[in-house]
Amino acid sequence: MVAPCLIIIASCGLVESDMGEIYEDHSAQIVVDGTEIDYTIGIPNSYSDSVPAPLILALHYGGQPSRFYGGHFMNQLVKPALKELKAIIVAPTVPMGGNWTNDGSEDAVMGLMSEIREQYNIDPEKILVTGFSLGGIGTWEYASKYPEVFAAAIPISGMPSVGIVDTISGIPLYVIHGKADQIFPWRDVDAAVQQLQSRGLEVQFKLLEGISHYDTGRFTGPLKDAVPWIREKW
Repeated sequence: MVAPCLIIIASCGLVESDMGEIYEDHSAQIVVDGTEIDYTIGIPNSYSDSVPAPLILALHYGGQPSRFYGGHFMNQLVKPALKELKAIIVAPTVPMGGNWTNDGSEDAVMGLMSEIREQYNIDPEKILVTGFSLGGIGTWEYASKYPEVFAAAIPISGMPSVGIVDTISGIPLYVIHGKADQIFPWRDVDAAVQQLQSRGLEVQFKLLEGISHYDTGRFTGPLKDAVPWIREKW
């Protein structure tokens, strides 16, 4: 991999949460091995260069992504749920045809992560990956391939790809899924969780009654409930 090239596109100003935490959001683009990837990064007002900060990688759902689509997902779900962690949140927009798990996209995302770790004082023991639907699939994959990077993973409303469960080791997971999910049947996700647990891996499974795949906003509370678990892993 060649060194990433960073291009600043825009600064989005200050975003205040309902708990009083102030985030400054910026949008930019990075080029990794010829692949352009747009992203939005949220910096909490509590961040200081002198203190290592937690880092959250937020992978958005599918659809027809516009530029900085990841930022919309970050502000819709991840920031409201996890803001009390006071983590830097980086939310890329999927490149390379709308898939987090093809080689070009994956390399671009991990190149972005390397760049963020160069720019900011990041605690290497406090890096989390989470994502919803398409991003949930990506979260399963990144948990499998990069346990040395991520301290924990929270896939939401996403199924692991074929064979991925067999390759996961050394990373705790907190799996969130709706029992009324129309896209990924909850029993299939439960089977993946049980397979991991049977191998002695640490996996929590939060199954939500009456919540469908498209009830994105209703996952904010359940994701917020994962905060004590995240802190325990950190």
